[in-house]
Amino acid sequence: MDTFFCPVGVWIRGVPLNHRDRGYWEFLYAFPGVISDSTYTYIQQQMLNIDPMARPAVVELMAQPWMRNDVSDIADFLSHLTVKTQSEKDNFFSDLPARLHPLPPRVVAEHLLPLLLTPLIMTETVARRCLWKHLLTPASSQHPRRMTFDPCRICPLFDEDLFTYHAVPLLLNLMESHDYHVRMVLLEHLVQFTPLCPREELVGSLLPEVLVGLHDVSDEMVQATLRALADLVSLVGGETIVGTTRSCIFADSTPRSQKVVMEKTQTPPPSGSPNSLPSPLTSLQTLPLSPLQAPPIFSSKAPPTSQDEARRQQRAEKMREKREMQRRKKMAAKLGLASRVADVDGVESDELTAPTGHAQYSPSVSHDEEDLDYNC
Repeated sequence: MDTFFCPVGVWIRGVPLNHRDRGYWEFLYAFPGVISDSTYTYIQQQMLNIDPMARPAVVELMAQPWMRNDVSDIADFLSHLTVKTQSEKDNFFSDLPARLHPLPPRVVAEHLLPLLLTPLIMTETVARRCLWKHLLTPASSQHPRRMTFDPCRICPLFDEDLFTYHAVPLLLNLMESHDYHVRMVLLEHLVQFTPLCPREELVGSLLPEVLVGLHDVSDEMVQATLRALADLVSLVGGETIVGTTRSCIFADSTPRSQKVVMEKTQTPPPSGSPNSLPSPLTSLQTLPLSPLQAPPIFSSKAPPTSQDEARRQQRAEKMREKREMQRRKKMAAKLGLASRVADVDGVESDELTAPTGHAQYSPSVSHDEEDLDYNC
């Protein structure tokens, strides 16, 4: 007897030997209970047939129940999604969270997550309603992983480590897509996965892509972008988003005695929560605020035009001329009063020195000219 190696990986049942008189390979020894008798007979007489033409085709082999599982079925459906009808896709995505929940998380992350996190899948309306809230939410104290699937509650599929390793890189790559539905799904769940991203990735790649949505013509896109930016403030800081040209506009006017009572009675939030971050309002003082300190984004006035700027310059020039004339009148009045005091005291002087930058005053000027100077 010649020994042949089995190319289909059924070594768990035993070592196959070639029996040419029977027309198929037999197992030298077997493990009862590992493979059912019907499966054992099918493998032995069909798959291990001596004649290659008598062996089953791949399509027939994949149709066997012991060759099928949820992972392979889901992967096969996702690979052929473009040829499926809309009703088939709706039924598939509505049942998909319940089918993914009992599967091992690592198997789902390694084999199914790359097929799910694609622009083609994110355009499906039923997937946006039923799938993404479970798939894009890592397990945490707020959303723990559950033993049984509940469609009315968020049931995460991955822990934070598995989600960070497999899902976050795919989501950051999808942020470069400018598809409307893809961006809306990512902005809706941005607060769930951005705390797991490094700050360098948030500032260098994620934030510039999010800011692009502010220039879109869709009001829904702008609204979702502003909400996402509000969530990013606690992660990257307000200076990174709005710039460093900020000033103290609002002050904490709570009475000091009431602050002490509130600090004693208030329960501190859990560590790591957004409410545990120090508020900038606690370090502010009650100061008089100028209307000029208000940020221009909240101003109700229209932006200035070239005509408005020209009128403003004309008004400024008139004000400067008016102030200069008033200054000259005051100086002339001071000089006239000084000359009168000098005459009364009998002080003889060749000249009275005027203030710096003005003409010198001579006492030889007639009183009529002096009075004219004083009255002008």
